[in-house]
Amino acid sequence: NILINYTFDELYATIIIKDEGIGISEEQMQKLFKINEDVTLDVSRKSKTKGTGLGLILAKQLLDLNKGNIYIDSEIGKGTEVKIKMPLFQKFN
Repeated sequence: NILINYTFDELYATIIIKDEGIGISEEQMQKLFKINEDVTLDVSRKSKTKGTGLGLILAKQLLDLNKGNIYIDSEIGKGTEVKIKMPLFQKFN
């Protein structure tokens, strides 16, 4: 299952995406946003999912440019939660 939710406050919109998948190991979590690391998902587990992590790197860079952030929390066997926090308004100088 994948659950998607959102919240708003005066300054930020937050999108929360949560799954009940296999989770991400602590070792892989440390590599998620690093382009110079081997971030291919561990296919030795029961997952048929493959990826390089490039999408997460690009998403983080875009969020950083727009004063947003991305947070990932995961536990093996319980799934992963991703929170994307974006400012509702941005001041331009």
